[in-house]
Amino acid sequence: MKPQIIFKEGREGEMKLDAIKGISIPRIDGKAVLVYPKYKECKLLEVSRFDDWKEPGHSKLNALFEDTDLCKERTDELLKLDSPAAKFVRGIAEKFNIASLLTTGTIKKYEKEINALAKQIEGADLLPDSVLWSCLRNDANTAWVAGDYNGFFIIENYILYNTFVVVPVAVNEA
Repeated sequence: MKPQIIFKEGREGEMKLDAIKGISIPRIDGKAVLVYPKYKECKLLEVSRFDDWKEPGHSKLNALFEDTDLCKERTDELLKLDSPAAKFVRGIAEKFNIASLLTTGTIKKYEKEINALAKQIEGADLLPDSVLWSCLRNDANTAWVAGDYNGFFIIENYILYNTFVVVPVAVNEA
């Protein structure tokens, strides 16, 4: 499967943001990821809420292989904690979540293709060449992010109140 625009029923061929479900990309595990081409730079969580987030910490390796189906639960929890990132993705549609680390890596892999398709859609954003939040915590104060540096995929952990890009995604929704 190659990246493609998924249209709402009855709106096929309309190149407007309100006519699409999103851009579908294949993930390494065979699942399809639906990326909604509207993005926001924001914090994952405010400092005052760090201790309220009960998400356990994950090592880098565990974070990469974490069950992505749990991203809905994590986004739900972050929404209850007034997460700016969770509010943004759920403000688009209930089905969208903050991405898993594996999904953020997939988005970075297909960034050029996603942007080429987004350029054709009236009202869509281009994915900025930036670091992307995941829904996975590393420790009490940090979460995992993905980006690229000179063409190399990088995974780092950053403090939750940093500002990075959040991408609305739905796994197996294409």
